[in-house]
Amino acid sequence: MTTYEIDTPATGRPAPTATVTLPARHLAELVVQTCDRYAKQHAFTAVLPNGMYGNLSFSQLAHYTDQVAAFLRAGLGLQAGDRVAVQLPNSLSYPLWAFGTLKAGCVMVNMNPLYTVPEMVHQLNDSGARVLVLVDLFADKLPKVMARTKIEHVILVRITDLFPRLVGFIAHNIMKYWNQIIPACTTSVTTGLEAMAKGQALIREGKADVASYSAELGPESLAALPGECGPG
Repeated sequence: MTTYEIDTPATGRPAPTATVTLPARHLAELVVQTCDRYAKQHAFTAVLPNGMYGNLSFSQLAHYTDQVAAFLRAGLGLQAGDRVAVQLPNSLSYPLWAFGTLKAGCVMVNMNPLYTVPEMVHQLNDSGARVLVLVDLFADKLPKVMARTKIEHVILVRITDLFPRLVGFIAHNIMKYWNQIIPACTTSVTTGLEAMAKGQALIREGKADVASYSAELGPESLAALPGECGPG
């Protein structure tokens, strides 16, 4: 199904209908098409308050989201429809994990990065999420959250993960040691870059077929859950 009909608002006359052709069968396919079409252009730019920044091209987005999808499915063993909670601020990593989750055929659970522990616990349990992707700025919340949820895997992401290597190194260490806003992490996690590297290895070894993960999705398939949504 690639078309559907829209009824116009009631006007006192029989409502005409319009047929709309969807550009893709599902959001994962739309991501693939868009990345192919604009491969050489910038897709996202993230700028820190100190002026340091990083860019992400559409071609990079296509490559990195494949890695994420491979890691989630072939690395962690998730199945189509499993819930992946993405709790990241505006950053280059957010579209990476959001779109990678869609390519994996999983459902993204969008979470506010400023949630308190009780709010995190509520949404994670309410959504049935198996994986949590969290920014390292709030790693100190993990022990209490893990004790009260059924989260099986945590991916800990740095704001600077996709910045140029030297810029990212400097910016991260400023935040960690000068600003002291990155707490110590005492929970077992996989870092964002480790997850991407594992995904790439699985693709290279022929153990992950990213295109197949979303093959059975369609316009009616559940793609994402906002806050306060249950697993039904």
